[in-house]
Amino acid sequence: MTVREAQERIDSREFAEWIAYDRMDPIGQDRADLRAALVSATVARSIGGGKAEINDFMLKFEPRENPKPKDWRTLRANMLALVKNSGRKRKGK
Repeated sequence: MTVREAQERIDSREFAEWIAYDRMDPIGQDRADLRAALVSATVARSIGGGKAEINDFMLKFEPRENPKPKDWRTLRANMLALVKNSGRKRKGK
């Protein structure tokens, strides 16, 4: 089911219920990461990993900084370098 189909089929109350349910028992990749960390910690402890904890294996994502847009001249120079290094010839040259 697409998002648009879901929006047509459920009302705001049901949507709120799904949000509440997700808070009690998360759906999706966050829960999958937790399960993988649990298994990893268990395996590590079983092979002599000492006091391996779940948090030792949880993925930690750093917030991305929005890079400053590059000047068009820099982009053009990078593109020309790519073309030159690919062995292709530019039209008209």
